[in-house]
Amino acid sequence: MYTWGDYEDIARKVAKVTPPGGVLFADDHVYFMLHRNPPPGLEFAYSHKLTLPAAQAAALHILPQSEVDRQLSSGRYRTVYICEDDETYDRLGLPKLYPHKEEIEDCALFWR
Repeated sequence: MYTWGDYEDIARKVAKVTPPGGVLFADDHVYFMLHRNPPPGLEFAYSHKLTLPAAQAAALHILPQSEVDRQLSSGRYRTVYICEDDETYDRLGLPKLYPHKEEIEDCALFWR
């Protein structure tokens, strides 16, 4: 269970390693605390769990999980704050894409 202070600490760490204009993948609270807009398709963190026809998903700015994974694996983001397990990090190739990693509670911050 996180407190507001925990979220502030996380946001400070993310801000420290993400330059202005650097593309960021993070949880909703990080975008909120940093006064940043999420990249298109990531405006609502759980939307990728919806299964919609492609045209409807595109109209609603919803990315399927496969596209979210593809973007993560492509190195599109300057900084990634993600709460998954090591298997997922490895499957997405994050340790190879990002030279820096910091564990934050049950999550990880990757950056370059």
